Amino acid sequence: MLTPLALRQYSAAMSLRTLKLAALCLVLAACAHTPAASPPGAEARLARVMIEALAPDSLASGAYRWDALSIRISRHMHWHLANPDPAGRGADAPIRRNGWIANEGVQIGVSAHGGEAGVAALSFESAQLSPAALVAALEQEHAQLTPRPGQEDTYVISAPARRPASLSFARICRPEQSRAGPSCRSVFTL
Repeated sequence: MLTPLALRQYSAAMSLRTLKLAALCLVLAACAHTPAASPPGAEARLARVMIEALAPDSLASGAYRWDALSIRISRHMHWHLANPDPAGRGADAPIRRNGWIANEGVQIGVSAHGGEAGVAALSFESAQLSPAALVAALEQEHAQLTPRPGQEDTYVISAPARRPASLSFARICRPEQSRAGPSCRSVFTL
């Protein structure tokens, strides 16, 4: 039989445990909505692909042909960026090729958009990478980013021995009411 003093001590201990458990649940719930940080190296790998995608100064024309771009960046990615097959589609039909860059659990989706003449844009997408981290990685790779006047989150990227190009950042979020739940991803377009 428990004495009144023992009962009060037991009740206080249980209340303290309950309070600790509730605090732990609140912390875990807050962490569930915080995007996971990317492992070291993911931004550096993306920065390297972006810089190598820029046309070399030595190429006068054809630097953005499908095969030429594939030669420059495919060793860092999972895809084969083949020339388009004209059979069964119009000459001005848009072409899209998809691939990804894997880095210790972080996947960065890559899409090449263009037409028969070549690649017009590369877009990179990831839930874990931030624009600030990518900018730091690009600067580490000796690239320079110059803001475009009047265009928010759009820059001119230049690197040694490469032609400059436009680079834009966007953050796309799914609303909380979405059936799949809320989530955000960063999209970088070169």
